Amino acid sequence: MPAKLTLEPNQPIYVALDSPDGVINWEGNIPVEMSYRLIDGRTLTVPMDTARSILELGLLHHEEFAICRYHSQDRKVKDRINVWLTPAGEKLRAKMEREAAEEEAAKKLERQLEGSLRMAQAPKTPDAPPPLIVPSGPVAMPKPQAAPAEIPAPLGPLYSRLAADTKQLLTVYSEVTKHAESLGIPSGVVRSVMLSAYISLNQRGGRAA
Repeated sequence: MPAKLTLEPNQPIYVALDSPDGVINWEGNIPVEMSYRLIDGRTLTVPMDTARSILELGLLHHEEFAICRYHSQDRKVKDRINVWLTPAGEKLRAKMEREAAEEEAAKKLERQLEGSLRMAQAPKTPDAPPPLIVPSGPVAMPKPQAAPAEIPAPLGPLYSRLAADTKQLLTVYSEVTKHAESLGIPSGVVRSVMLSAYISLNQRGGRAA
């Protein structure tokens, strides 16, 4: 049976666990102690609160740590077991934390450089036009401007002749249309006959002139 390590009161010692996995000692359904195997073959048994403290140290494999049972002369004060890292362990953790911080800073800088490089290589897009501001209240619309009135050209003798001929033609066309309707002649035939007669009349008038 492995020898059990006895902690002398107020005398810190260095020990190292063979494995971080301990064996729980129970009293009924209540865990009261944890037993660890040390690298020298002995067994270290501590209360559960001390076992939690050992776990919080984050020990490496076979790493030494300090342990001490503090005893008070006052019988009302219960003994307690404290654990802490060795000076070498403190230095190692400081180094590990520093290296982790440096590695994280290097990764952050690398990500920033990659982002800047992607932005520099990305095609530039034209600037977006300014947003259209729509007024919330009623908007006064400009009044439409009237088109300038056309100024008629001076009337001459040709206009008077055309006006007279047009009136005569309308009068003749009205009488002929009425007569054609009484005979059942379509209006299209009437227009064709009148147009041919008008052209013939103008041609004869032109030759007579």
